[in-house]
Amino acid sequence: VEVVIPDGSGDKVIATLSGGDSFGELALMNSAPRAATARCVEDCILLTLSAEDYQSVLKENQEKEMKEKYMWLRQLFPVFTLTLSSAGEKKQRQRHMKNMTMLITKVVLNAGETVAEVGDRLHRLRFIVEGKCSVS
Repeated sequence: VEVVIPDGSGDKVIATLSGGDSFGELALMNSAPRAATARCVEDCILLTLSAEDYQSVLKENQEKEMKEKYMWLRQLFPVFTLTLSSAGEKKQRQRHMKNMTMLITKVVLNAGETVAEVGDRLHRLRFIVEGKCSVS
């Protein structure tokens, strides 16, 4: 499948897709018209998923990811699980925990990949959830 956009003198191929690739996610996520044309360059068999089902799957995955992040935070910050003196204090800490959960981004790295190099200006705090990293 070729993904093309008009460029004044015809169509410009911006991507060539094959088995295992997908397209159309942005239009579904943004409820917007397609930004490019997709056309088969040979006989193809495609699987489709309705916008409604796609949104349902996304929501389910987001909820699962939020629960996973919440559990990570509970392990990293046991102070959030301590017995609190008042119901108001407990609700405030739960709000903080929820806010942090929404801000955390999960990053998966392969062995040998560099997380940060000498001289880098870091803009994110990193917590190791699983695996081992070396600092040299």
